[in-house]
Amino acid sequence: MSWDAAKIKKLRLELGWSQAELGRRLGLDTPRMQSLELGHSHVDVEISLHLDRMSQHLSDYSRALKFSCQSDVYIKENSVNQISAFDLESVEENEDL
Repeated sequence: MSWDAAKIKKLRLELGWSQAELGRRLGLDTPRMQSLELGHSHVDVEISLHLDRMSQHLSDYSRALKFSCQSDVYIKENSVNQISAFDLESVEENEDL
């Protein structure tokens, strides 16, 4: 992904981190992190790769959390003891129709 100031700030806010915390995790000091979020500094390849990984982890966690909530509902509504990811994906596909 190509990272610009707005995307970096959006990711940071979705993670619930301060600029200092995101900077620490990227190996940057706070002024450099602020500079990235303001668009005053270029995002190098190494930082971009770290941001890609953080974004992917957040996406994976969000999907798992969504499936966790959906699974609770599915189990209660269908009176079953266990389900598979396939069950949840089929429910998700039906909701999109």
